Formats: sequence, C-alpha cells, structure tokens
Amino acid sequence: MAIRSLPPPLPSRAPGCCSGPSWHARALLVYAIACCSYVAPAHTGDSRGQAITVEDGIVLVDAMVNGRGPFRMVVDTGGAACILSPAAARKAGVVYDHRTILTTLGGERPVPATSNSVIQVDGQREPGVELAVAEIPQFRALRSRSDGVLGQSFLSRTPYLIDYRKRRIWFGDAATQESNRLPLAMATGGMGGRIVVPVVLEPGGRTWRLTLDSGARHMVVECRAGCPDGRRTSERLITYAGEHPISRSTFTRVRVGGIAMPTMDALIVNAAPPDNQDEGVLPTRWFSAVYVDSLTLKLAAP
Repeated sequence: MAIRSLPPPLPSRAPGCCSGPSWHARALLVYAIACCSYVAPAHTGDSRGQAITVEDGIVLVDAMVNGRGPFRMVVDTGGAACILSPAAARKAGVVYDHRTILTTLGGERPVPATSNSVIQVDGQREPGVELAVAEIPQFRALRSRSDGVLGQSFLSRTPYLIDYRKRRIWFGDAATQESNRLPLAMATGGMGGRIVVPVVLEPGGRTWRLTLDSGARHMVVECRAGCPDGRRTSERLITYAGEHPISRSTFTRVRVGGIAMPTMDALIVNAAPPDNQDEGVLPTRWFSAVYVDSLTLKLAAP
C-alpha cells in the first residue's frame, strides 16, 4: 500500500506527512494473489529476543503502542508505514494530528494518522513514530489475530534480525550481536528503509533489484521487456486499477547475492517498475534468518 499526505490537515491540528512509494501496494497485491537513511543509535535489546509467530511466511510480533497493549502486528520490511486498526488505535489512545491517503488494491481513501506514537517491541522503544489508522482486510485471512502493521517508520530506526527457525526477533545491539552467526553479508541499498538485493534468476541472466519483503508470500518481478523465462504459465489478474497479464514462472538456479537458492516460483507482472529503486519483491521467508542495519544486510540460507 502507499501512503501520502492529504492537505489540508484536520482543523486545529499540526500538519504532518506519512509518505510511502507505490512498492508497498505491491506487497498487498502479492498477498491478494495468495489469498484468491537516518538510523537512531541502537538500544540494547533483550539478548534472548522476542518470540514471533510465523504463519505461511508472514511474521507477527507483539508490540506496545503508547504504553498500551500488547497489539499483534505484522512485521512488514517492505512497508513504509506502521498501521493500526481503528479498534486497536482506540485502545492505544492514539491522538490524530493529520490525515493521509492510503492506497491499496481497493483504491484510495483518506485515513487519520499521528506523527507522535510511541512503539515498543522487545526492549526497543521508539518515540515519534508515524502511524496511520485503517483496516487492512488482506490480513483478515490470517488465523492469528492482527491488529496492524509494523513498517519501516519503526524498523528503519534500529538494527533488527528475524530468525524463522528460532521463531524470534531481535533489535538494537542484541540483533547486531546475533548477526555474527549469519554467513552472508552485503551492503544495503534502497531508500526509505527498504532493502534492495541483487537477484539472478537464470544462469547468465541479468541481475534484478528486488525489495526484501517480510510481508510478501511470493517473489514478484515487474518488467515490460526482457522478462525472465523460467517454466511459465500465463494468467490474468484483475484489480481496481484494471486487468494485468501475469505469469507464474519456476526458476531452478536462482542466486541471491552469494547464496544459491532452491527452486523458486515467481509472479512475472507485465508492468513497468514504479520507480528507479527496485523491480519487484523478494520474500524474507525464503531465508532462515535476515539481519538489517543502516549499512549491512546479512542472510542465512533456507
């Protein structure tokens, strides 16, 4: 989903901004198909980390908002914003200070937001986090309750490590210490906190820039020409924006950085990438552990 500011702000409220590019809508597109840099100084988190729930690759964690909760949040490394449902926002005592436009597969709608929420996960407490309030129907299909989304407006402030095998998440110094056991390291790229990684889908093929996304279930590649082949089946996807030709392709010799991956499926969308930063999404669920800080991405093979 994408979020942008809606002028003018609410009467007698301070203007605000909650911006996010259209790549966030792509993560919800992936979920819909499946269902039908500033960094603050690192804090010392709990060395044991915090337990997470992993449901079909989607990571959920308990978070406190404004000292209240806990609230069950979907960890979305590909999402710009933190979002709470209206019911959860009332429990958290959220006070709105501006409005934003939220763009999803259902279209655009104005939603209330705040720029002064305090979010805490494990020992990591961050004040002044931008938070939008909206229902996210795509996550209702989860068996576990979801009260919202933990996006880059929180995650980009501190190092974090998601471990799918241990079912835990670490933040701050604890995450950095835990990351020493991960075998592959590379420089991070992208903007707005998102992590763009180089992916080669076919031997001798070109390198695709894909955003590492814990909120996605499928790899997505967007292209108009020179699209990867693989073993392909053709389909069509209908959204509010119109009808899009897509293909499901299987790739048997994928490399992500220096990691040789097992056979991977991808959705090939016949569309131009929305910006010059990335060309699709790569689910974090395809790795056993992922660590991110302001300079480095570390991965462990599946």
